[in-house]
Amino acid sequence: MNLCANDQTVCLTVQTIRNWGYAQWAKPLVSLMLDGINGIADYQCKQILSERYHRLAPVFPEGSKYDMDAVDKIDEMIAFAESVDMRGVVEWVGGR
Repeated sequence: MNLCANDQTVCLTVQTIRNWGYAQWAKPLVSLMLDGINGIADYQCKQILSERYHRLAPVFPEGSKYDMDAVDKIDEMIAFAESVDMRGVVEWVGGR
């Protein structure tokens, strides 16, 4: 079981990035590269473990941002976690 808890969709428009230089691209590129690494690990685990592997990767609501130390958003994060559809996980665990 792999629980991914960092998926945050970020949309960059042409108007936003049109005049970006190296400094502005640094943070989005690091996130993009780390997401790629997660995707590769997910693919490899699926290939090696096949039906013995399951990944839960809920996508946070658009515009939400949860820093690692965002204690002021704990109630919001709990509400999000409680709204995640767990049927696939329950089915996967039940078949073990």
